[in-house]
Amino acid sequence: MTHLTPEQFDLLTRCIHAVADDMNEVPDWESRVLLGPDKTQFLNLASAWPAVDMDDEEVWYAVHFALAMLLSFPKEQWDHPGLSQDQVLTLVHLWNQRNPDADSDCTLNWLLEEMGWLPQKGHLH
Repeated sequence: MTHLTPEQFDLLTRCIHAVADDMNEVPDWESRVLLGPDKTQFLNLASAWPAVDMDDEEVWYAVHFALAMLLSFPKEQWDHPGLSQDQVLTLVHLWNQRNPDADSDCTLNWLLEEMGWLPQKGHLH
């Protein structure tokens, strides 16, 4: 992962573990909606981290949605000591550089716009 500094990679590791901790309270059926992979798959990824295949598309999407899940918490409800939402947003952009199609991920962009992390482009509602 040459595009992440050791500090950024450590932050990414803390994000993965924070989401894994949060997943313990999420019903199995809901984890697939939130993360893409099911709960067991994500918890296995988190327990194996960082010894995972970073080039695997499923790993990329799991990390992508895990970071998005962290950013879905409203600022006033943020409860992840040692992690700031600004740091997570930076990681989202850095992680997305690994996948050229990431910029077209309108679901994540919509979430980031709705949460106030990106300027809104004016959606049709």
